[in-house]
Amino acid sequence: MLSALIIVSCAYYLQNELFGKAIEINFNKLIYQLRNGWLLLLLVVLLMPLNWAIETVKWKLILNDVEKLTFLFALRSAISGITLGIVTPNGIGDYGGRVLSLKSETRSTALFLNGFLSLSQLLVTVICGLLGYSIIQDSFSFQVPKPILYGLGAVLLFGFLTKRFKFRFLSSFIKSRGLQIRIELENRIKVLFLSILRYFVFCFQYILLLKLCGVELSLLDYLGTISTIFLVVAIVPTGWFSNLLVRGSVSYYFFEQIGNFGELAVVASSVLWIINLFVPAIIGLFFIGKVDWIQLFKFKRL
Repeated sequence: MLSALIIVSCAYYLQNELFGKAIEINFNKLIYQLRNGWLLLLLVVLLMPLNWAIETVKWKLILNDVEKLTFLFALRSAISGITLGIVTPNGIGDYGGRVLSLKSETRSTALFLNGFLSLSQLLVTVICGLLGYSIIQDSFSFQVPKPILYGLGAVLLFGFLTKRFKFRFLSSFIKSRGLQIRIELENRIKVLFLSILRYFVFCFQYILLLKLCGVELSLLDYLGTISTIFLVVAIVPTGWFSNLLVRGSVSYYFFEQIGNFGELAVVASSVLWIINLFVPAIIGLFFIGKVDWIQLFKFKRL
C-alpha cells in the first residue's frame, strides 16, 4: 500500500512539473549534445561492466568460506539476481536469483550473506548521503546541524565494523536453521571498500551524464546533490521499475532547487538506470536458464 502511494505521488509530481508547466528543454540541442558527446556516453557504458565486476568480486569474496565460485559463475549469479529482481515484487527476486544457482546446502547461508552485502552498500549510501546533504542543505529550508549528520554517519560506520555487530534483525532466521555465521572484521572492511568503490563509479557515471545533458555545477555540488538523491531513493520502498519513477522525481526536485536543471536531471537519471540496471537485466535473460519458481517463492517467505 505504501509503495503504491509513493508511486502514484511520484507520477503525479512529475506529471505536474513536466507537463503542467512549459518544459524548457531544447530537445534538438540535447540530441546535438548527446551526439557530440558520444565519447562521454561510451565511457558511461564502459563503466557499467566495472560496476558489476565490483559487485561480483564482493559476492565471490563473501561466499569464499561457504562455496568457492569462479568469477564468471559469480557474475552469472549476480546478473541473474538483477533479472529476477525486475520481474518480482519489491525486487525480492534479486535474492532468490543469486542463491538458486548455488548448491542447495549453502543457499540459506548465502541468502544471509547477500543481505549483508546489501546492508554494506546501503551503509555507504546513507553515510555519503548525510555528508552530501551537509554540503547542499543551505539551498533548502530543511536543515540539520552538521555535527548531527557527521555524528550519525560515524555511529553507523562504527556499528558496521564493531565485532559485536550481529544482525539481530535476522537472528530468528539464523537460529531456525542452525546457522553459525560470523563475518570477520577483515572481510567487512574489504566489502566496505568495494562498496565505496562501486558507489563512486555510480556517481562518476551520473556526473558524466549530467554534463552530457548540459548541467554545469561545481564538483562539490554534483557530489552533494547526487549523494542526497541516492540516499532518498535508497530509503523509499519501491520495486525495480517503480525505482525509475521515484529516482526521476527525486532527481527533478533536487536539481531543480540547486540550479533549475530538473528536466535535464530526469533525462540523465533515466539513462543511468537503463545502462546500469535494465541492460544487465536483459543480458541476464541469457544466463538465467530454467528458474525453479517454487523455490524462488520459498525464499520470499523467509
